[in-house]
Amino acid sequence: MLNALLLCLIQSWPMSRAELSNYSATSSYEDVISYVQTLEKSNSAIRMSFIGKSTEGRSIPMVIVSNPKISNVAEARKSGKLIVYIQANIHAGEVEGKEATLHLLRKIAKEEYNGGSAWLKNIVFIINPIYNADGNEKWGPVAKNRPEQDGPELVGVRSNGQGFDLNRDCIKAESPEMQTALISIYNQYDPDVVIDLHTTNGTRHGFDLTYSPPLNPNTDAEIMKYARDKLLPDVRKQMVKKFGKDLFDYGNGTKGDNPKWTTFEPLGRYVTNYAGLRGSIGILSEATTYIPFKDRILATEQFVTLILDH
Repeated sequence: MLNALLLCLIQSWPMSRAELSNYSATSSYEDVISYVQTLEKSNSAIRMSFIGKSTEGRSIPMVIVSNPKISNVAEARKSGKLIVYIQANIHAGEVEGKEATLHLLRKIAKEEYNGGSAWLKNIVFIINPIYNADGNEKWGPVAKNRPEQDGPELVGVRSNGQGFDLNRDCIKAESPEMQTALISIYNQYDPDVVIDLHTTNGTRHGFDLTYSPPLNPNTDAEIMKYARDKLLPDVRKQMVKKFGKDLFDYGNGTKGDNPKWTTFEPLGRYVTNYAGLRGSIGILSEATTYIPFKDRILATEQFVTLILDH
């Protein structure tokens, strides 16, 4: 009887497709929705709603995590807590952010993270683990869809159902994904922090993950200073101290007589820059494509955890 009860308790916590496959596969859209629904049943702090439809008709999820539970933006603001928006899978071949957010949600539900319930005492979470749901379902071999990426075997594609790169659509807002995010997340909840999870391409380097604050020069000076000079350097130090991993500023090396390390453009069409222009602390996370899938998930999860601890 006791063994049966223990088995029931163990089975009540969902596992991601990555975990179930020993990191040879990544979650489908249905896997993500089912996983969050299971967590929702096990923990009253987690609530999932759908805020619109993708081009191909998939419901776009928004997961709110709060304690006490909130049902609308007025309650979130009245709480006085930080509102943190975590977005994964904007490029659907870059899959570790999706798995990392699912694992993070389970940690919150089980209170496994550092400090027990400290996060929920100070933060209201808004999480979309699968921002580009249509791209996620366009499965193909990783050798085709993400040629330099070390697993998993099958991944989605970069573009959404319209063929758009969603990390270029923040100003135009021509995609249903950005339009619904504007209506239901940015304009309503006006998050204090926006964390956008990616996998880097390009230069081989010795870091599991690189990062960036907002880069647009019209970002509020104090937000820029805090993100660039305080928050991210602190997280970088803690990543070495707690996990033995060094981080670096996001970018790519150029070849030739005058080699340089260059980063992405400061344009507002990118999520991180857009968040900064709105008055939020924007943070870009870029796990390194050349390291194994499992390691990319872990590095992303550790990086986000340290941001939240900070």
